[in-house]
Amino acid sequence: MKKTNIFLTIIFLFLMISQYGLIYYSIFNSNNFIMNPHALSSVEESQIINMNYEISYEIKSKGSTTKDSIPIMLSINGTNQLYENGTISYYIEKNITDDKVLSLMSKVFFEKQLDFFQNHQINESFQTYFSYRRETMINNASQFLTNSSYTIFWLNTSGNRAGYIKQYRNIKFLNVNSPFRMGINDENRVIAEKTWSEKRSELSKNVRILNSFYLKANFNSEEIINLYFDKTWTILLRGTIEIYDSPDNSYVLDIKLIDSNLELEFLPNNPYWETRLRNLLIFIPLSSAICLIVVFLYLKKSRIKKKEDILDKI
Repeated sequence: MKKTNIFLTIIFLFLMISQYGLIYYSIFNSNNFIMNPHALSSVEESQIINMNYEISYEIKSKGSTTKDSIPIMLSINGTNQLYENGTISYYIEKNITDDKVLSLMSKVFFEKQLDFFQNHQINESFQTYFSYRRETMINNASQFLTNSSYTIFWLNTSGNRAGYIKQYRNIKFLNVNSPFRMGINDENRVIAEKTWSEKRSELSKNVRILNSFYLKANFNSEEIINLYFDKTWTILLRGTIEIYDSPDNSYVLDIKLIDSNLELEFLPNNPYWETRLRNLLIFIPLSSAICLIVVFLYLKKSRIKKKEDILDKI
């Protein structure tokens, strides 16, 4: 009987330690925004703006799935940072040869960039010029008006007045002559740092959150586009492009900001995490008390049973 009591006590202690370990992990190991307040540092030290992205893709075709991720870095050198004139240097770590992947990336990049992505040397860059958020291959004023693109990596204002970007505003992307247009669906969509996701499961982690401009397009459920831009610099935080050309064939491109030397304006607190933490602080002591009561009742029942057995023997 004593061995049983010892065994139950060990189980109880194990449950207690496990639950407090859970809350410790939740507090200190979920991209802690309290312990790491400067994940994205300021650009004041340099005019060079670096934005590192990860481009992930998943292609399902004829019963097979192809997926991978491609790191890509933008190095931007311009006057008034992103807002006036300068150059963009693109760095990509490997050559892309899969035609399906290139076709999917053509939704974001123009032809000359795709040519570079197919055949280049490591550490070699592809340079373009930009002027008021129009991007072109040749640094010539007429080119920016006739033969250029609006980069998807930041919302274009094209020299419009301050306050131009707001909810329901129609934004142009890609080719200047025949641009792809999307409206701002929401200018206060809350998303979580690192994943740049609006899912509750991501927001309730111990991470910083910020408001974003959210753009969405749905073309007969065959092509779905979701874009999130921050409200400080209006740079792309996350973009997904989903294409469904049949029930069995789908193409997904997911672009996610990994880090940058631009300082983003995060919200001062994360109410989703605070709610989860409060629930954890209530749940863990409560469940521990329940475990204690269960063990106590079991031990009490065991003692009563033992007395009954002794009486039966008498």
